Amino acid sequence: MLDSYGVPVHFGLTLTTDAAVEPLTSTEAKSWERIDGSADDNDITALIKAARKRVEADTSRALINQTFTWTLDRVPASNVLTIPVGPVSSVTSITSYAVDDTSSVVASSVYRLDTSSVPARIVLRDGQSWPSSLRSQNALSIVFVAGYGAASTDIKDTPLIMAMRLLIEHWFSNRGAVIVGDVPNEIQLGYKFLTEPYAIRSVC
Repeated sequence: MLDSYGVPVHFGLTLTTDAAVEPLTSTEAKSWERIDGSADDNDITALIKAARKRVEADTSRALINQTFTWTLDRVPASNVLTIPVGPVSSVTSITSYAVDDTSSVVASSVYRLDTSSVPARIVLRDGQSWPSSLRSQNALSIVFVAGYGAASTDIKDTPLIMAMRLLIEHWFSNRGAVIVGDVPNEIQLGYKFLTEPYAIRSVC
């Protein structure tokens, strides 16, 4: 991530609270796979979570509501912070850290969340400014919630669910990389067609 002067700004993104449910149930995944019985339930459950994580990593989107903590070494030189994960539903808090490590919560009246943009942005309100005289590492900590909702039924982007199904099917049927010629082919082409239009471009 670069500030408005083109200076690299270090940031760390940490998953604070993972999704409480998965976008697919094992029953739905097994139906797609045409799997009968319960012998493979544990494997299917693990593959569902792995597929969600992969889709989320490839698109920079959270499918089910999750809480993230985003830390930056300095405040931006502009009035905008572009959030690296979406879709963002709320900003829980923004905390700044002074040189002596004392913390201060930035009042919500100082900024607003712009969810019309993709990626979403935190924008300073007119006449406001970011805190000053901050420490040089991890100066700003932003806690936010991203995801399409708390339930699997909240996910509107069904191509991402189909991408999960393709991954689960591929991984279940092939317990290792599939070699095409001399090239490992670990992800089906259809998966990329489904996920690429939804990828949030990196701000790093």
